[in-house]
Amino acid sequence: MKNPLHTLDEVIWEQFGKVTNAAYNSLGWTKYDLGQVTSCLQGMAFTVYGIYLTIYGAVTNDVPSLLVGPPSIGAGYAFYLNDRKKIARRHDNELTDLVRRGVSHQPTFGMFRPAILAISAYTFYKGVSITLGKYKMPESIAHSASSLGLLMAAAGVSFALHVATDYILDQPTPPPTQKKSIRSALREYVSRRSRRAGPAEQPVSHYVPLPQFVSGAPHG
Repeated sequence: MKNPLHTLDEVIWEQFGKVTNAAYNSLGWTKYDLGQVTSCLQGMAFTVYGIYLTIYGAVTNDVPSLLVGPPSIGAGYAFYLNDRKKIARRHDNELTDLVRRGVSHQPTFGMFRPAILAISAYTFYKGVSITLGKYKMPESIAHSASSLGLLMAAAGVSFALHVATDYILDQPTPPPTQKKSIRSALREYVSRRSRRAGPAEQPVSHYVPLPQFVSGAPHG
């Protein structure tokens, strides 16, 4: 019998596949481009938290906030740089496998990602509850409850975005494409909306069938 968490992992992966395909068809963004976006947001979660703590500590002379704030800013940026290098390396390796050997990336399913998403959601919820004063804290740390709550909320968001990035990068390897600018994509969207009175057009995927792409044959 298949593990329920494995099944859940596959279901969530399929939903991220829809998001990835939509970004590819509308913007020309591959999974690597989209992964860079979610990775950047992951780093920003800690960076924004660090900026808040630094300002709060400077205004109120709160030493713990001043001790935690600047390292949090650095940690957020370090997370982003590390993921950026990993995504670039993964792009090169997977594209090489696709072109030279005709092998596309295959997803693997397990318990880890759903479990981390559940923990992330709980951590975020608990952090927001502490920040809003809905959770009673021990007297010894009551004065830092807001900072602790925000830290937990930031950590929950960051972990969730990390898993989201992993789901995106675990999609099949796309062939090279010309990425559209945001302005160009919006112009095409407005153009499509203005033609809604006519026959509905079915969206056409820009993914090239694997054997056709590897052989270099022309495609429509």
